[in-house]
Amino acid sequence: MPQPYTWVNRHYLWPLLLTITTFLFYLFTLAPTVLWGDDAYFQHTAFTAELRPDGGGHWLWLQVARLFVRLPLGDVAFRTNLLSAVAATATILLLYAAGREAGLRRDAATVAALSLAVGHTFWMHAVRAEVYTLLTLFLAAHFWLWARWCRPESESIGNGPMYASATLFGVTLLAHQMALLLLPAFAMLLWKHRHHAGGIEMARAAALALLGLMPFFIVVYMQIAAVAGVSILEAFWLYFTHAGTDFGSALFDFSLAGLKQDLFFWGAMTALQFVGPALVLILWGLLHRQHHQSSALWPALLVFYLTDVFFAISFRVSDRYVFFLPGYLALALFAGAGWLAARSSSAEHRRKRDHWLAACLILLVAVPIATYYVAPRFVAALDLNPMTVRTLPGREPNRFFLWPAKHGYTGALRYGEQALAVLPVGAVLLADHTPLETLKYLQIVEGMRQDLTLVKVEPGIDLAPLIASFPPATPIYLADDNPEYYNLRSLPRATLAPVGPVFRLQLATQTSFRRLE
Repeated sequence: MPQPYTWVNRHYLWPLLLTITTFLFYLFTLAPTVLWGDDAYFQHTAFTAELRPDGGGHWLWLQVARLFVRLPLGDVAFRTNLLSAVAATATILLLYAAGREAGLRRDAATVAALSLAVGHTFWMHAVRAEVYTLLTLFLAAHFWLWARWCRPESESIGNGPMYASATLFGVTLLAHQMALLLLPAFAMLLWKHRHHAGGIEMARAAALALLGLMPFFIVVYMQIAAVAGVSILEAFWLYFTHAGTDFGSALFDFSLAGLKQDLFFWGAMTALQFVGPALVLILWGLLHRQHHQSSALWPALLVFYLTDVFFAISFRVSDRYVFFLPGYLALALFAGAGWLAARSSSAEHRRKRDHWLAACLILLVAVPIATYYVAPRFVAALDLNPMTVRTLPGREPNRFFLWPAKHGYTGALRYGEQALAVLPVGAVLLADHTPLETLKYLQIVEGMRQDLTLVKVEPGIDLAPLIASFPPATPIYLADDNPEYYNLRSLPRATLAPVGPVFRLQLATQTSFRRLE
């Protein structure tokens, strides 16, 4: 009996403890209810099973979310948020396992996992309704398979991990389009293993990859081609470039004039994700692995990271910071490699080394959390808005975006309930995407104020024709008075009167708008 217990303790107890601790951390900081914008969109589409006929529906995420909304816990929004926490926890466990397969000690693999777990972008998306932690789960699974394939004793394992990774790619592509970032690194691994994987093995991997892509092809056909009435090629284009809006022009938009700013943005996001010792360990790990290559895995991880950076800095959308997220998984493994190098460099001074490493491990977790907590409060106290993000009722931008935790946050819910409560029967509310999705959640999922008409307004559009499309006596309200989102100049003779958190649109004359029809 002692031997089995020792084996279980050694191989399972620590990963189990890491998993439980990570999940409790995310559960404690989880958003309790509905949020804004994309979060609220995913929260109500998980309830309705609504799927856009393009790549914005995230088919695989929706199927999993449909299971989570059946849980008897909290409201629908909370259950959808919980999916992100579970997927994030699974990501951390798989990243730990990948580190162990890559030859990292237990403490080094733990460092890799924790450096990602408490990093800003990953933590923020682990506690809200978003699709990215489901993607990172699959990416971590690929890294684990790659690490098994690249082990020195891989001859005894064979090419099974390669076949599994090739087969898993199609499902990963259903999780998110950024799965394409895996291809350059996987191609490099195939090249590195060309002497151990001959033509037959490569053909088998290609066949399995094609088999794994079949669910993806079927979903693209059924979700987009059949619904939108387009060809299969057009459906593929829609899957990779559209999410309610056409983002095709934003892809690979390089500018030499803006390169300095892009690189600064990349550096700032990396420093924000890995605050304190983690960033030092990453640099140490990169330098150490460059001079002590023992596996094809580490160059492949670097290729994956650089591919992600290449994509993210050239994808010019408002939230492009999140597109650096896949690469953070690779950097986290390099943090583990840096920890291992630090241990080796101080091997002669064991007692000093152990004290230093224990302090470093505590700081690895404490410094980011403390920084994310203090920084937004300090910036808000100075009345600054360095991110140039709009303020909404119940959403101070610095605290909302710089502090990843969302436990106890009900600002969106309060706004939505107050807005719907003050509107008269039959009113029309014009709203841009961010508040609109919150209001739609309350109307669709909670059944509030079915008599109201919610109309989406794109920033900058001419509001006059839209106003003219409603009967003259219709009470019309705006969700916000921000001129960057509501083109008030197109209504020169109109005024806004605040009513609770919304604004009543008062027109000098209704007929002036009726003439525009």
